[in-house]
Amino acid sequence: MAIQRIDNAEKFEIEYPRCREWLLEALKYSTNNIGENDLLNGLVERDYLLWTSDNAACVTSLTEWREKPVCVLFLIGGAKGKAMREILLEGQPIVEAYAQEHSCAGLLGIGREQWAKVLKPFGFQTEGTIFYKGI
Repeated sequence: MAIQRIDNAEKFEIEYPRCREWLLEALKYSTNNIGENDLLNGLVERDYLLWTSDNAACVTSLTEWREKPVCVLFLIGGAKGKAMREILLEGQPIVEAYAQEHSCAGLLGIGREQWAKVLKPFGFQTEGTIFYKGI
């Protein structure tokens, strides 16, 4: 399955249960300090957007960073060794197109130091545990 944007109730009812454990595991390491209820509320209210693939799930939100609109990839979970690469290899062009449709200047990831090794080949620059890629 290619990456897909989960933007309606029918897709959500199928994909969230399939990806739930991945997302809950990712929340344990998240710097966002949110729980599952906050995540669900954000998805239902469309403050967040869920993206899924065979082995991964990603949650994004649109916000401002350094006075520029950005699309934040703030939660990525999935099969070990596959999730980040799958979201980025298959998903980055799709997420970038979505971000550009919303006038974003770039993609922003706020995560763990381990992300640096995976994100660097995809054009992201590291600032501590903040990863940015202009688009």
